[in-house]
Amino acid sequence: MIYAKRATLKLRREWKKSTILFLLIILLSSMVTSTMIINFAVERTREQVESNMIPSAVIGIDYTEVSKYGCPTRRPGANFNEIPVVPVVSPELIRQIAALPYVSHYEYFTSFDFYSPSLTDYRPVLDNGLSMSDDWWWGDLGFPIKVRGVQRPYFYEIEQGMIELVSGRTFSDEELTNLSNVVMISEGFAIANELRIGSKFPLVNVIFDPTKVFFAPDRNKENTLAMESYDVEVIGVFRTNVTSVYEGYFVHLELKYEFGNRIYAPNTFVEMASERTEFMLAGLDPTGWGDWQDYFEEWTEEVEIADDGTIISPAVMMFNLSNMVARENNTMRTEAVFMLDSPRSISDFVETANDLLPPFHMIVIGDNHFHEILSALTVIESTFSMLLLVSILIQVLILGLLITYFMRNRKREIGIYLSVGVAKGKITLQLIIEILLVAVFALVISLIVGNLLASRLADRLILNDLLTYVEQSNVYIPGGILMDRFGLSSGQALSNVINRYDVSLNVLNTIIIMGVGLGATLLATFIPIMRILRLKPREIMM
Repeated sequence: MIYAKRATLKLRREWKKSTILFLLIILLSSMVTSTMIINFAVERTREQVESNMIPSAVIGIDYTEVSKYGCPTRRPGANFNEIPVVPVVSPELIRQIAALPYVSHYEYFTSFDFYSPSLTDYRPVLDNGLSMSDDWWWGDLGFPIKVRGVQRPYFYEIEQGMIELVSGRTFSDEELTNLSNVVMISEGFAIANELRIGSKFPLVNVIFDPTKVFFAPDRNKENTLAMESYDVEVIGVFRTNVTSVYEGYFVHLELKYEFGNRIYAPNTFVEMASERTEFMLAGLDPTGWGDWQDYFEEWTEEVEIADDGTIISPAVMMFNLSNMVARENNTMRTEAVFMLDSPRSISDFVETANDLLPPFHMIVIGDNHFHEILSALTVIESTFSMLLLVSILIQVLILGLLITYFMRNRKREIGIYLSVGVAKGKITLQLIIEILLVAVFALVISLIVGNLLASRLADRLILNDLLTYVEQSNVYIPGGILMDRFGLSSGQALSNVINRYDVSLNVLNTIIIMGVGLGATLLATFIPIMRILRLKPREIMM
């Protein structure tokens, strides 16, 4: 206790020097503390990214290959008379791919086009005022409504935060298993059409004449071969929260338009409509579909004949377009998302699954730039680890120089202690207690200051580095349309990383930081003390 009392009295007498030491320890330790806190936060974030950012694989139509099919300039040997027939990915094939050893779980969706003359489309407006053109028109059947079938109550888009239920409910297990005419609509669509929970409206299943639907206004009752209507009830209203992988306001606007006008229904409802379409088509006279040759005479423009004898004319091109539109309108499409067990399984999954896919389909890996974000976090962690080492060395060096200066002024005092027989160990203990009494309080304050500094550095430097990476990554991405539809964008991955980034301290982190601070202070104290105590009393007094 006598050494503690001596140390306390000495600090009170030399309060100016003690204050200088106190402030300097706060300043230097705050730098070390903030660096350590950032290192802890980045390490925790990296571990969470490795465990939570599971790569996804999406299977859907490769629209780039479809567009090349009848274009000679984009596909050698092609001609405009060819109409691409895009096969349907069957649920059986999806289950076969899901059985691969690289897949942890999966979810599949169906989609089908309906019409409803009494409804209008929702047209979103971006923050900058950009919106869809008001002169966009359709035929008297209204705009084509994309109904997306789902298989689970809390399906993929809800789990990923792409849509958020704001009123009503999602589908029950019974509604998903048995045929149920219930739907979920977007908040914007509900407002545009004055719909609410419990509202009912018709969805019309239409078979168009494949020779007469060249443009959007041609999709009217006059050009249909058969129609069937189903009344559906609104059970849920959702709000959209989607981000495109591409830059540009128009891309984001189109994505918001698609999700804002998307209607969700059970897969059983969509499959029922597809079966009814096949039934109606079976009852139609095949000659009623017409022959494209009969329409050549309706066009007065000159027909061009290619070297290989291919007929190139607006009539052929327009018929092909009409035929493709009508065929696609009557086809139920399926999409699937597969959650892989590990990023290491990506290449094996793609290689195996590609061999099973039909033509005009592709696999898009939505790893959310897993490797790039992980690499960025690793670089940040390495940088701040180096900065931590430098900060500790600077703290030891500066504190050592300051304490050496203070010790020089106390050489006579230390020499007297040695002359009267006080052991060097006891003198050392008193000097260390003096430093520690100042250091402990200074380190506690530096914890608070360092935490605030780490938060600011995280906002200004760390997260900005990740944002810069995402901006540099916004280039053309093959399959970007599919990534948008499933929310597999780097922006969304970055938001998940940012949300996981936490600079708060736990007990273990606090103990480590205090231990490093006290260790650096003791090291800075021990060196100058040893330099003086190794001298003899006479040498010290001189």
